[in-house]
Amino acid sequence: MRINLLFGILLALSSCMIFDPPNPTRSELLQMEKIDQEPRNQISNEGMDSVSRDTALWLRMSHIDSMNTRRMKEMLGNSPWFSKDSVGSAGLSAAFIMVQHSPDYEFQKRCLPYIEKQARTGDLSMQEYAMLMDRTLMHDGKPQVYGTQFEEINGDLVPYKIEDEANVDKRRDEIGLMPLKKYAEIIKQMYPKSGAK
Repeated sequence: MRINLLFGILLALSSCMIFDPPNPTRSELLQMEKIDQEPRNQISNEGMDSVSRDTALWLRMSHIDSMNTRRMKEMLGNSPWFSKDSVGSAGLSAAFIMVQHSPDYEFQKRCLPYIEKQARTGDLSMQEYAMLMDRTLMHDGKPQVYGTQFEEINGDLVPYKIEDEANVDKRRDEIGLMPLKKYAEIIKQMYPKSGAK
């Protein structure tokens, strides 16, 4: 009986170390992420052509992105960015997705150095950092470094212009990204034209 009780206590303690404790900020970020993904899942499920003229969907997605940005700024207050200690791994990933979708490009640029630091320490992935870095470069009209950002040209999704494109796969490999050609195929599968699935 004593051994079973001790084992139960040890198991409970180890569970506390593995799982993030309850946290209202993290819970709110996860709920915001869920809402962020709803219109994007609809685009993925129905195909780009089907939803391209669905003005209500695009307006809803834009509204969600704006509201999430505003709320994240409120949550951050004077802090520059969320920490893993404050919101856990899941909360940090949720916050990253929402800053990636933010219409406030200055907010993205403000967060980028902190996300880079977290990527270098392993709290976020280098792939996440690369996505935001490429996005901020794209919004500044500069070539991206890792080829993570795409644009629609004549109905096709193609990579936005890339700096030193001949070596992009080498850079991608250095941070654990798949080759650009394979990534482009996945992007086109995620956001197909109608009837292309």
